[in-house]
Amino acid sequence: MNSVNINTPEEYLIHLVGCAIKKIKPQENINRFDWTQLLSMAKFHSVANIVCYSIEKLEEKPPEDLMGKWRDIKNGEIVKDIKQRAEIKNISELFEKNKIRAMILKGAITKYFYPQTDMRVMSDIDILIDKENSDKVRNLMSELGYVCDFNENFHHNAYNKPPISIEIHRGIVPDNQKVFTEYYQDVFEKAVKYEEYKYIYKMNMEEYYIFFIAHFYKHYYSGGSGIRYIADEYFINQHDIDREYVKKAMRQLGIYEFERDIYRLSNIWFEGLKSNACFDQMTRYIMSSGTYGTIINKINNDIERDGKFKLIIHSVFVPYTGMCVKYPVLKKLPFLLPVLWIYRVFNFVFTGNLGIKYMIKALFKGKGQSM
Repeated sequence: MNSVNINTPEEYLIHLVGCAIKKIKPQENINRFDWTQLLSMAKFHSVANIVCYSIEKLEEKPPEDLMGKWRDIKNGEIVKDIKQRAEIKNISELFEKNKIRAMILKGAITKYFYPQTDMRVMSDIDILIDKENSDKVRNLMSELGYVCDFNENFHHNAYNKPPISIEIHRGIVPDNQKVFTEYYQDVFEKAVKYEEYKYIYKMNMEEYYIFFIAHFYKHYYSGGSGIRYIADEYFINQHDIDREYVKKAMRQLGIYEFERDIYRLSNIWFEGLKSNACFDQMTRYIMSSGTYGTIINKINNDIERDGKFKLIIHSVFVPYTGMCVKYPVLKKLPFLLPVLWIYRVFNFVFTGNLGIKYMIKALFKGKGQSM
């Protein structure tokens, strides 16, 4: 890992992440890549805290003021991790006491695959419940001091009690993702209970990995997804997984080739496997995406998949169910749909919406041109 050929700041950042998660000394910054730029890139991908573990092992560290910023981020995530794990325990015990079936999802599970839980940053805690328990959960979360902007049209709702943010999901995937909703008709059947609980669940190893890839796939082909997902992929696969079981499910969901390529890419990054033009392009796309993807990537992906005409139609004439999420009044007054389509267009135009700005640029740029 520490004798690789590094030619760009992006390659050095990946190298620093890899050395941190494998707990080995990284290569010195012999190319004199700008530390401020590296910090900005690391923050863009939510890996600044993990990179700090590598930088602290270097003989020649960044300037002290900049090193202080790296350490502040790392120490902040250590504190945040402690608080988040404590809150997961509090909520689990509260739900258990009230006999509410729940499942811990996403980063709250993934972080335990890492050498240290604080290495895996998560912005919020994701918990799945049965839809019929929504009101009961809302009351319980309120008792804990959380404030919720509740919307029954969303498949999840955000509960906030700074510095903690919780997403309570009433469905594991949105209803419009048909192939995935069919697979997850009763997700609790694909889960196991924690030993100390009767009502708190987690997915078994194979099902968790399948869900991780499905979630990754959604982000990758929407606005993109960053370094952290590849690190997750690498660490999850350090554990025993029934590959034949996973392969069958991946084929059923139509994401087998994606999983195969992501698995390979993680080993190119962190195990030194040889790359090629295809994986180099994947790396460039991931590096451009940041933690959760970008508006530009999403628009370009939509144009490539559906064409410019369909992008315009889909952007303006959002289906009734989607418009209900944005404008709940439609559930009571559905005849307002055409009026709200027109309102949506004018609102975007006159408020200077960033997504519209990028979409217009994308629609009128020639092939191969940069935005």
